[in-house]
Amino acid sequence: MFPRHSLTSLVILGCLLIPAACQAPPRTPESHAVEQETSNRNGRLFRAFHHIGLPTEDLQADETYVEETKVWVTDPADHPYRVEFLRYEEDSPVTGPLREKAHVAYRVEDLGTALEGKELLLEPFTPMPGLSVAFFEEDGVVIEYMQFEGDATEFDELN
Repeated sequence: MFPRHSLTSLVILGCLLIPAACQAPPRTPESHAVEQETSNRNGRLFRAFHHIGLPTEDLQADETYVEETKVWVTDPADHPYRVEFLRYEEDSPVTGPLREKAHVAYRVEDLGTALEGKELLLEPFTPMPGLSVAFFEEDGVVIEYMQFEGDATEFDELN
């Protein structure tokens, strides 16, 4: 019989080695959007989880090229766990934590308001018509805020 702390360690190690065993079954992209509100002194700020971005050096299926940042990206709506893979060109202007770390992305209603007081890693830009994004680091985590045009919440809704 394993001591309790050893069993817990084994469960955690198992989840790291076989993540699918510790995850809920895949859901539709619509059910992945986790809406959150965070309080600030000026009222309420809407944000909804959109995806996790993972840097990779491996070619991915159905990549799209973002010329401004010289990076190939996948559509997180096509991944059961909302993962976006990012493969940077050698001469990409993106450097530092944004290029080296994973990021968490949230949809926001007003990018300007959401970014107030943030120290940006990458200034707001438009990777595709109808979508503006910016990146910052907070508590050691790289975060992307995304503002879609109109009622769009996914990349394919912008076409």
